[in-house]
Amino acid sequence: MISTPMPHITLQYKEKGEKVPELKSFFQDLHTLLHETAGIAYEHCKSRLIPVSNHLVGDGQGDQSFVHLEIRLIEGRPLEIKQKIGNQSVALLKQYFATTGQISVELIEMQKSLYFKHPPLS
Repeated sequence: MISTPMPHITLQYKEKGEKVPELKSFFQDLHTLLHETAGIAYEHCKSRLIPVSNHLVGDGQGDQSFVHLEIRLIEGRPLEIKQKIGNQSVALLKQYFATTGQISVELIEMQKSLYFKHPPLS
């Protein structure tokens, strides 16, 4: 299993004025999913939350609630692992955001040669 200093995780959700799920627990569960599925060390997971108050979904009619999870990974994992991460992430979001209209997950592969950090990747 690969254990690189990744991933960068961003969760965007529409602010509805109603109670938001306990997102620390969500991120902990997501970090566990990434650890168990892809061998990612817990300390390498970097998660952030972005509530979105200005948005438009479709024509603006009806329930416009949404949640979008972006997981940025260093390249090199097999397609089967990435698909498993994506499918299990959708299932996890459905648990925490059961009443949300639209749920999406996007996995983005970052080229190791174009990712810069300190201390550098080995």
